[in-house]
Amino acid sequence: MVDLSCIYHNPLIPAGYYFVKVMHLDTEQVPGYERPRIQVRLWVHPRHEIGDDVYLDTIIHPTDKSIYRWINFRDTFLDQDEILLDAVGRWGRVAVEDAEYQGTEYSSVKWIRQTELAGLEVRRIVQEELETRQSQGHQVD
Repeated sequence: MVDLSCIYHNPLIPAGYYFVKVMHLDTEQVPGYERPRIQVRLWVHPRHEIGDDVYLDTIIHPTDKSIYRWINFRDTFLDQDEILLDAVGRWGRVAVEDAEYQGTEYSSVKWIRQTELAGLEVRRIVQEELETRQSQGHQVD
C-alpha cells in the first residue's frame, strides 16, 4: 500500500541534483486510471557528502497531470519492455527541491530528463559498485 504521507518524512537536504538508487517500490491501482500510483524509495549516493544513509521517498500519481513525471522515471530507470519492478537497484539522477507543507519542511524529488553526461556518470557509479562487490568477495552476476 502506498503511504501518501511518506514524502513529509524526507530529510531536508540542500537543493540540487543527486545520483540516487531505487531501493524499493510500492504500487497501488487507482480506480479510473491506467497507470498505478507508485511510491519510490531512493538512496542518495554518498558522494554527495550529505551522509551515507540518506533516503528520499516520492510518489508518482497516475493522473494525466503527472504523465511527465512517469515518463522521466521510466526513461531514467527502465529499458523498453521492462516491467516497473526492474527499476529496483538501478541508478539515475534526480533534482531535489525544498518543500513545505503545514509547517513541515522536507526535500521533494523531481524526476528529470537524463543528460548524456548523467548517463556516463551512472555507468561509472555502477562500475564502482560492481568493483566494490567483487573486492568484498561477493559473486557478481
